[in-house]
Amino acid sequence: MSQGLTRNVGYPKLREHLGAAIAFMKISRNYLEFLEKMDAHYPRFGEQHRFDFDYERDKDDGNSI
Repeated sequence: MSQGLTRNVGYPKLREHLGAAIAFMKISRNYLEFLEKMDAHYPRFGEQHRFDFDYERDKDDGNSI
């Protein structure tokens, strides 16, 4: 795996990713919360992104078009 990492791009990105993973581990209360944080900030390659929409549906009185 590390064979393809270049010194000027690959290694710094790897260190950044590992540092973020460790930080998420420290602030997460459990493993599931850690996975949610990782998936939100570093989604897995080839998987669909999950979006957290916070909105309230308009109350429809039946008169709108």
